[in-house]
Amino acid sequence: AAQAEQVNKSILEKLTGRSRPQGENEEQTDKSQAGDVGDA
Repeated sequence: AAQAEQVNKSILEKLTGRSRPQGENEEQTDKSQAGDVGDA
């Protein structure tokens, strides 16, 4: 499960073109996006 989250985070970073370190707010956003992707 942890590895899948890392893969999803990497994909999201590539799609959004983000390369900066993630803060708490971004982590929350990533979790929400990852959840949406999982549901889809």
